[in-house]
Amino acid sequence: MLNMETKRPKPDFRKKLPKRKIEDFEVYVHPQKSTSDLGKGSYGHVQLVTDKKDPGKLYAMKIVSSFDLLDPYTASRSIKTCC
Repeated sequence: MLNMETKRPKPDFRKKLPKRKIEDFEVYVHPQKSTSDLGKGSYGHVQLVTDKKDPGKLYAMKIVSSFDLLDPYTASRSIKTCC
């Protein structure tokens, strides 16, 4: 029978990565599209960015406008009703 006092703590497998800031990235202009915009929605847009420390990696950064989130007209316009 397992003694409850001799339980080992569970290992934490999650890496403790430093928080990333917007200053850690720079906008990457796609050579074929000649723009960095990947898409646009009701609350913001998505841009193609690259890491300043590792320029070989590309990321998609979602830029959300806090003004649109707080505006009740924009919020009610983006809610879709069903049936």
